[in-house]
Amino acid sequence: MRALSWLVLPLSLSCAHRPAEPVVSAAPSAPHLPSPVGALYVRHLARPVDPLVAQVLGSDPWEEVLSGAAAGVALEVAARRDVDLSTARWAAVRAGYPYPVLDMQVVHVDHEAIPKLTLPVSGDLGLVRARGPDDDIWVVLRGASGPALPPIPREAQVGDLVPLSGAQWRASDPSGNVRVVEKGLLLDRAGEWLLEAVADGHVVATLPVYVGERTPETPPFQGQLAGDDPEEAMFNALASLWDWYGRDAPVRDSGIDSVARARLRALTAGGETEPAAMLLRRSGFVDGANGSECRADSLRACLEQMWWSADQRAIFAPDFSSVGVAAQGEGQGVRVVVMVAR
Repeated sequence: MRALSWLVLPLSLSCAHRPAEPVVSAAPSAPHLPSPVGALYVRHLARPVDPLVAQVLGSDPWEEVLSGAAAGVALEVAARRDVDLSTARWAAVRAGYPYPVLDMQVVHVDHEAIPKLTLPVSGDLGLVRARGPDDDIWVVLRGASGPALPPIPREAQVGDLVPLSGAQWRASDPSGNVRVVEKGLLLDRAGEWLLEAVADGHVVATLPVYVGERTPETPPFQGQLAGDDPEEAMFNALASLWDWYGRDAPVRDSGIDSVARARLRALTAGGETEPAAMLLRRSGFVDGANGSECRADSLRACLEQMWWSADQRAIFAPDFSSVGVAAQGEGQGVRVVVMVAR
């Protein structure tokens, strides 16, 4: 087994307003972008090389890895692609920023102009400018607070041992099985892992780690969910996610739909419910079964919530081929049950 160890620093969180009035720089300069791709999840405070970014920043701290994520977002904007907070979160994965990205601003100004921005006064700040074909693109990202975590490889090989500290750790392996990690995690299977750090009863970091394979360049969730009703839209989103993994789309099974709807009714009523896998087995789906449920403001947020949760993400394991979906509006949001079987 190979051991991996590195160093990381802590961070804090808050948001406030410090606008910079738009002016034009007297000394034109080409943008300098930090790397949008990093090998490790780490935190690193530094000073920006770009003189205009440094001018806007003033004496505020600048997080270099989060700024690398901002660079990734800026390059997407320069290529005229749509971006949202999911884009920024995946850019943070590729850059190696270990904590959640909470807010994003994208501002277009004339070349060499300094925009009016709203910067956080505490917590991690990612700030860059990039040169677009017609203007300069400024991106601001705000990162969440969390305890000091050890640097963690974003990509590894089967047999690597990853030392973990600074929080209580759990890991969801490529089949969705959750493991409690004491001091180190043995990556004994190829595929996508999700490491989850918990401190003071709250999840402070969720880190995808790719073992024996490369990190996808594009985020798992893109665009709007399309469908004639919430259940069809959720199924279409799951099919798109399977495509992102390079798999054939799951087959929607009306029998599993029925079990999922029964579970959704029980959850809505607030009564005791059996685990999803047990419900499926009692209904005849005995050859491997699992399920997840979520409540969120939208179907898209619900799907992301499940993907980023160590407890809920077993439904995305590669050995499931049939799926059932139940969804309904709930207040201003939605409640969803997804069940899968082999």
